[in-house]
Order: sequence, then structure tokens, then C-alpha cells
Amino acid sequence: MVACWEVSFNLFPGEVLGIVGESGSGKSTILRCLNLDEPPTTGEAFHSEVEKGKTNLFTLSSQRKRLIQSSLLGIVYQSPHLGLNLDFSAGANVAERLLIQNNTPEYRRIRKRTSSLLNKVQMPVKRIDEL
Repeated sequence: MVACWEVSFNLFPGEVLGIVGESGSGKSTILRCLNLDEPPTTGEAFHSEVEKGKTNLFTLSSQRKRLIQSSLLGIVYQSPHLGLNLDFSAGANVAERLLIQNNTPEYRRIRKRTSSLLNKVQMPVKRIDEL
């Protein structure tokens, strides 16, 4: 069975990709491949911040893919339990990604940035420590 065929697009800085379609049309397969969770049968994906966009992301080691997943890629799932750790507070879920990106984590700076991001998506900052 072929889940996706001849899928092609370009994203530029600041752009967001939304994928919609009928049930069984391959949306989840595309997202799993693009998020480097599942290897495609064939194809290529490049990111301008990975070796200046010259290396196919699908050919990288598992460790390198994980680093890219945590620092450059992001998926917002329809079901929150797929993308969030429900044992962590709202702030901790956001801060986890920020901590991965920073070599020298500073609690105050991470918390301030987390608050800013929660505010940006119109989530009350007072809920930062709530599960």
C-alpha cells in the first residue's frame, strides 16, 4: 500500500505548514517522516540549518535526527497526549524544548521565555506550573 506519493513543498523562514486531508490520505505518514520519526521508502528532506541545507535529513544517524527533532522541528498534534508529557506542567513541557536548545540552561531565562511563549499563544501565564 502506498500512503503518500510525489509529495513536494518548500517552507521558508517564518512559515508554518498545515496538512489537511481525508482520513487515510497519508497526513500522519507525511508528518512522521518529516519529523524524522519514521524513515520514508524513498525521498529527501533538507533543512537550511543542517549543514547549509545540503544533507538529506533522512540519511542522518538516529542521534543526529533526535537532536534536530528537539531543536529545529515541531509538530502540534490533534490529540494533546501525543505531543505533551501529561506528567509535566504546561511550563515544563515548553521549558523542556528550550533546555534542549541551550548549552547553558539558566532557570530564570528559561522561565521568562516559557512565560513569553505561553502568553503568545494566549495561555494564562499563571497556569505555568499547573499539570
